[in-house]
Amino acid sequence: MTGPAFLLFAATLLWGFWGFANKRAVMLAHPLHVQWAYALPFALSIPVFWWLARRAAPGVIPSAEGVAWAAGAGASTIAGLLCLLFALRVTSASTAIAVTSAYPLVAMLFLAVTGAEPLTPRRLVGCAIVVAGLVVLQWQPAAAPSATAAAMR
Repeated sequence: MTGPAFLLFAATLLWGFWGFANKRAVMLAHPLHVQWAYALPFALSIPVFWWLARRAAPGVIPSAEGVAWAAGAGASTIAGLLCLLFALRVTSASTAIAVTSAYPLVAMLFLAVTGAEPLTPRRLVGCAIVVAGLVVLQWQPAAAPSATAAAMR
């Protein structure tokens, strides 16, 4: 496995650990404490990424619009993660992570509405499959009546 396939496989494994680690974290600490601890490595990586960007593209001045979009993406990540951390305290990690992992559907809709990418029949079928998967994950059979409830009838 090489190139993009390896990178995507590695990202999937790392995000899987990310979900596991966040569930463990919110069970041991308040989500707001988890949030600042989560943000710390990002803050510490700023000088590293600045240095790497200058080496990879010397003399290139970052686009103000590109930086603004990146800042917006960062802000939405902070808000989305905070919502997820609070949800993880009261629901299973497998369900919460699966539901939030459907974010590409939202991105696909934004991209289609802005004309950045077409919404093809194949993508629509993919969306339907993802939504069906979410329904299956959320579906819980009705609980059987307890012996006490049956005796009260």
